[in-house]
Amino acid sequence: MSETYTTGGNTLQRILFGQETAQTFTPIEDHILSYFDLDVFAFEKGSIPWPHLYNCDASHEPVGGTASHVVSATWKKPFTPGLQRIRYRMQPYLLKAGSIYCIKIYGLG
Repeated sequence: MSETYTTGGNTLQRILFGQETAQTFTPIEDHILSYFDLDVFAFEKGSIPWPHLYNCDASHEPVGGTASHVVSATWKKPFTPGLQRIRYRMQPYLLKAGSIYCIKIYGLG
């Protein structure tokens, strides 16, 4: 099963080292999150974003600790400036239909 979520279409969000951005979503049916794909336009060599999954409250704010984290990631090596797709293998987590979740993406240098 696959679901796609974007805010503002395919607009670019720049995430520098130490910064973060997030996207909330609500699954339409139960399924297990096992991977996460992210299209990345890298502005500099080696700046790899890192996602984490959180449960959210009704106001779309993260609550509690990390629900799922990255186990491994694959991308075209070397990671150089330009557009790439990164596939993150996540710690499996059951997403429940109707619940609100948040993928937070942290900029790593």
